[in-house]
Amino acid sequence: MVFESMTKKRWLSLILIVIVVTLFRTMIQPLIPESGPSPFPPSGFVRAGLMPLAFVVYGVIMLGLLALVFILIQDGLPGSKLVKGLTFSLAFGALWFVYLLEPLPHGTWQLPQALYYPVVDGVTLALIGLLLGLFVATDSKDRFTFPVNSGTLAALAIPAIFVAGRLVSYDVFHIYSTFDARTFDTLLWCTALGLWVAAMYLLLRPGLKANTPLAKAAFFGVVVFGLNIFLNDLFMPIPFAMPLSGLGIFSYEDMAVRTAMDVISVIVGVYAYEKLNTLEHA
Repeated sequence: MVFESMTKKRWLSLILIVIVVTLFRTMIQPLIPESGPSPFPPSGFVRAGLMPLAFVVYGVIMLGLLALVFILIQDGLPGSKLVKGLTFSLAFGALWFVYLLEPLPHGTWQLPQALYYPVVDGVTLALIGLLLGLFVATDSKDRFTFPVNSGTLAALAIPAIFVAGRLVSYDVFHIYSTFDARTFDTLLWCTALGLWVAAMYLLLRPGLKANTPLAKAAFFGVVVFGLNIFLNDLFMPIPFAMPLSGLGIFSYEDMAVRTAMDVISVIVGVYAYEKLNTLEHA
C-alpha cells in the first residue's frame, strides 16, 4: 500500500536520483588515494577489467534498495520533505561513516587515509537522503522534535546488547577482527556503533509502521539496519577474491556470521528498549 501511493513522477524522480548519486560516487572513486597494496587477491571483475561496470551496477542496486527503505518509512516521519530528507541523511550517512571505521586487520590506521571511505560513503548516503526528501517525500502535518523524551535511558539497552553480541562474535565465533591485537579500539568502535544505532532508531521510530515491539524490532533490525550492513559488505567481493568458508579470515562465511550476529543483537536490543520504554511510561 505504501508503494501504491507513489506517483509516476515520484518514481521517476527516485530512479533519476539513484542514477545521479551512483554516477557521483563512481566519479569520486578514482580520486580516493590508494592506502597501499591490497592484502587480498583481485576478483574476477578486476582481472577482466570490469570493475567500473561492476561498481556502477552495485551502486544502482545498493542505492535503489535504500531508496525503497526511505519510501517505506518516510510517510510516518514528522516534518517537511526537507526535514525528512535530513533525518534520513543523518541516520544513514552517520551509520555508514561509523560502520566503515571498524578496526580490521586489512585496514589502515593512519590519518587521513582511515577517513577516506567513511567520509565519501557517508556523504553519498547523506546526499541521496537529502535528494529523496526534496523530490520524493511528502510533507507531514506533524512537527519534527528531537526524541529526547522517547525513553533515552531505555535506549542504552541497544548499545549494551550490541556490544555483548560482538563479544560473542569475537570470543565464540572468532570472526575476522583486530579484537585480540587492538581490544580497546575494537570495543570503543563497538560502543560508538551501538550508540549510533540507538540514536538512529529513535530518529526513525515514528516511520516504522509495525504495531508490536517485536515487529518494530524485526523491521528495524532486518530492513533498516541489516540491509545497510549487508549492502556494505556486499561490496567487498567486487574488488577482492574471497573464499567461501572459514571464520577468522576474510570469507563469505565470516561475513555472514558477522552480519547475522549484528542483526540479531540489534533486534534484541530494540525489543528490550521497547519493553523498558513501556515500563518507564507505565
